[in-house]
Amino acid sequence: MIIAAQMTADRVAITISSLCAVHCLLTPALLILTSGFMPLSVNNELIHSYILMVAIPVSVVALILGQRNHRTVTIFIIGLLGLAVLSTAWFLGEPRIGEYGEKALTVLGSILVVYAHYRNYCICRQIDCDCCLAQDSEKR
Repeated sequence: MIIAAQMTADRVAITISSLCAVHCLLTPALLILTSGFMPLSVNNELIHSYILMVAIPVSVVALILGQRNHRTVTIFIIGLLGLAVLSTAWFLGEPRIGEYGEKALTVLGSILVVYAHYRNYCICRQIDCDCCLAQDSEKR
């Protein structure tokens, strides 16, 4: 049960972190393309804050469960480092580190978080085939 919860949390965390990176990279193009159609401006920092408020608790839960399940401290540290980089990008923001600095930190943090959760997920599949097979068959 705990491993199934960890695998689900890892999948959600991967999705959220990927969404954060995609949002960061594609928002300027979207704003340019839709500027004539959108009556209101989009508060980019507010969206970044909301994504981060969801990403941090989900990621921390998945990383803690993963560390308890397979005792790999390295993955746990990489995931926390990624969350710290994402938080730093949000905290410093564009005014302090510039647009490219914020994007670079956000993408780097997202890559670290996705990598940590992907490794967590892969290790989980290796150590508990019955749980993974049951969960995979439910999806089909």
